[in-house]
Amino acid sequence: MRTLTILFMTCWALTNAFAQSSNVIIYTEQGEPFTLFVNGAQYNDQPQSRVKASDVTADFAQIRVVFTTPGAPVLTKPLMVESGKEMTAVVRQNRKGKYVLNLVSIVPKPATPKEEVVVINQAAPTAVAPAQSPKVTQSVTTTSTTSNQATGTDQASIGINVGNGQDGLSFNLNVNVNDQGSQVGVNSSETFTSTTTTTASTATPAPQAPAAVESACQPMKSSDFSAARNSIASKSFADTKMSVAKQVVRNNCFSVSQVQGFISLFTYEEEKLEFAKLAYNKTTDQNNYYQVADSFTYEDTVAELNAFLENQ
Repeated sequence: MRTLTILFMTCWALTNAFAQSSNVIIYTEQGEPFTLFVNGAQYNDQPQSRVKASDVTADFAQIRVVFTTPGAPVLTKPLMVESGKEMTAVVRQNRKGKYVLNLVSIVPKPATPKEEVVVINQAAPTAVAPAQSPKVTQSVTTTSTTSNQATGTDQASIGINVGNGQDGLSFNLNVNVNDQGSQVGVNSSETFTSTTTTTASTATPAPQAPAAVESACQPMKSSDFSAARNSIASKSFADTKMSVAKQVVRNNCFSVSQVQGFISLFTYEEEKLEFAKLAYNKTTDQNNYYQVADSFTYEDTVAELNAFLENQ
């Protein structure tokens, strides 16, 4: 027995560990500010007309709405939470002036944005051409003269010119030799030009993905409804039927006729009434919910359902 207990607790802990959290958004139809409590946890410090409870992990959440208006009643309402979804419900006043909570939409929970490091490629600064400076030429001239001889006049002249031009470096070498009227000239010129091209790049911000559009909850498709109904009907025990039915309620919305179709699968009035209460918040045409009373046999059950509906 002890081993079975430990095994059960281990499975329960693993199930909770891997369960996906959900978001619950509550807002008031007339914009009345309020403070939201979900399972006893407070989700806003200052009263607001729209409050989001993030990362709710419980399958059933106890919603508590406390208004700031003096004398306004406190709204307390259980809500079946779908795993991994974002559920939106509105607080409004019914025909009797009583505050009720109605489910508006169920959409997949938005993915939590991961922290990203954004690298922006700054445009390279455009090179500004420096002011042109006058060309500077350095010249070194060496002249040597020997004594005059009968054969003539010997003269050597070496000229070195180093120029810093606009486009690079210029080097000139001139050698002149005069020997008895003859002249030999050697000229060497080298020009080194370096060109640097800088291309500026401008970072273009990536386009942002459009925000997801919230859609209202729709009744089950006929094929899905038939499959769910067959699945519940195939179970032999009442507890197993109710367990599967709760899973169907948690993940779908219904029409009144579909709710009646599910209720007909249960034998006892208590089970029928329990399912009728669970499915109310997931029913899209709640104004026709009075028709569900036709699914019961006893008047006491009908009266209990009507008392439940008056409090919604």
